Amino acid sequence: MELSTYEVVYLIANIFGTYIVYKFMHVFFETKEANHKIELLSYVV
Repeated sequence: MELSTYEVVYLIANIFGTYIVYKFMHVFFETKEANHKIELLSYVV
């Protein structure tokens, strides 16, 4: 299965967008004790 350039750029942009949401959540909301496995799973899904 070969990915086109468009698909690779789309995947990278989505991963970067998810990372930006993660950073915004930590900047604008106070951090509480959370299960890190559940947090990671929620961003991956």
